[in-house]
Amino acid sequence: MQNILIVDDTPFWRDVTKEALEIRGYAVTTAADGLEAINSLRIHGADLIILDVEMPQMPGLAFLNQIRKKEEWKRLPVIMLTGDMHREHVLQAKKLGAVDYLLKARFSLPELLSRVERGLGFNASTPRRAAETAQKPPANTPAPSEFPRLLDRDQSIARAEKVMSAVNLSPTVSQVISLANSPRTELSDLAALIGHDPVLAARVLQASNRAASANGRGVITTLSDAVRLVGCTCIRDIAASVGIFDAMPAPSEDGFDAIRSWQHSLAVATICGRLASPETAGAAYLVGLCHDLGGILFRTHFGTEYHKVLQAQGVSSKPLDELERLMLGVTHGELVRTILQCLELPELISNPIALFHESTTTGGGVCDRLGRILQMADFYATGTLLAASEQSMVRPLSRSECRAAVDVEDPPPPDGVELRGKIYAMTSLYARHSVKGQSNVIEPFYARQPKRLFVAREPSLSSFDPICAALESLAEVSVKERLPASAELAACKGLVVLTRSDVITGFTAREVAAAAAQNNGIVIPTLWLAGRRSISSHSTPAEILPTIWPTSLKELAEFTRRL
Repeated sequence: MQNILIVDDTPFWRDVTKEALEIRGYAVTTAADGLEAINSLRIHGADLIILDVEMPQMPGLAFLNQIRKKEEWKRLPVIMLTGDMHREHVLQAKKLGAVDYLLKARFSLPELLSRVERGLGFNASTPRRAAETAQKPPANTPAPSEFPRLLDRDQSIARAEKVMSAVNLSPTVSQVISLANSPRTELSDLAALIGHDPVLAARVLQASNRAASANGRGVITTLSDAVRLVGCTCIRDIAASVGIFDAMPAPSEDGFDAIRSWQHSLAVATICGRLASPETAGAAYLVGLCHDLGGILFRTHFGTEYHKVLQAQGVSSKPLDELERLMLGVTHGELVRTILQCLELPELISNPIALFHESTTTGGGVCDRLGRILQMADFYATGTLLAASEQSMVRPLSRSECRAAVDVEDPPPPDGVELRGKIYAMTSLYARHSVKGQSNVIEPFYARQPKRLFVAREPSLSSFDPICAALESLAEVSVKERLPASAELAACKGLVVLTRSDVITGFTAREVAAAAAQNNGIVIPTLWLAGRRSISSHSTPAEILPTIWPTSLKELAEFTRRL
């Protein structure tokens, strides 16, 4: 008789599920939280676990993470039965090997029993097939020998440290960035500090004389005059280009251009500085500036090896971070920590960056306030088309996310055109590309098209919206917090719907389908992006089936191009 462990802090769900499974001939044990479940596993064992997410003492995902560390429980099938279906929880559970996910709001005993049988390795044709048969890897997953070890951990870390030894964010540069962001800074103090770094001083004089020449002024010969002429914002940006990004390599053969990543980082830094409080604006700017160094390093100095990692990802069901560890001995996030250590940044700067990358890998949230600001700025900078690549991802931000980060549900967004102009001007001044190379990185990936889109965004999503920023860069956009009336679509080429899920009142599958149908009976091209998708979506017409966000710039551009 196979034993099933039910882990849920609600007695009702434990009792109902236990009774249904016992009637089908299973042995059932129960636990009210993760700690009790671990003790039960030690005493009784289990062939399958039905696990809730939200529980006291030890939540479901923490419990799942713990048991995966034990060899005897590493492959134990787990079905998540929970009251929520947050995307980050689904992704984290999947990463930890959960075989299925069932929402309590749509619970039915036949569905649960079917999923239990599937989890145990049963099906209609082989009612008692051994569970281990179901645990065989998919046919398209290469065997472990097909993931060659290209570098071990020590080799990867040593290479990263060697590269970063030539890249130094000097104390002077850090102080200048912080001072330039402070509204209480005296220009004389800033000029005196710049004088401590000869490279930085030369850059400031160079920029001020270019500005003076353009305005018909005389030659600038002192740092005091230079600082007064160009201002604190320009000083901060010049400092940002010194010490980190001077070492940027030329574009690689596979099309990756580190300058695009540099532009993205500058844009993120600028937005971080605007979102943060005056007291933390300098730190926030540095957080944004340095947040993407791990990705740049991977692509530029591990290019040959990383290309093979990406090839393996294309034919494997394994997560990218697992392939990085198998083939390079180190993950992206671990390499970021090495880089931050080499730069000797204070924890106020390095911790938010590390948490940001860990959340990207695990699909979880970011608890640190500067980390939350970084997440907002990263998505929004991509939305303005200042992205590292066309595959960069964007998604809407909820009002609650914005409130948790900056105490405002709808913070004022930056002007995308103005921000791009500023970053492209900085690129022309400091990027060491040829004239031909510069022309490729001082314009967006995509040109704006004369097509009008109606964007229906549910009210719980913030107007600080990276998706809308991207769409406004690609087309003419009308944004409303409701679905359109038929007459409103007459002048539009397409409809974009943004919702947390497909069961939001006013934005259900049936309502979206009705809104997309024009008076002439033709369904307008519709892109529906949702944070999560429920079972009800299976009955939705294919052309308006919701796509789970985030989505890439390329996918948004292709949608507008097809209109």
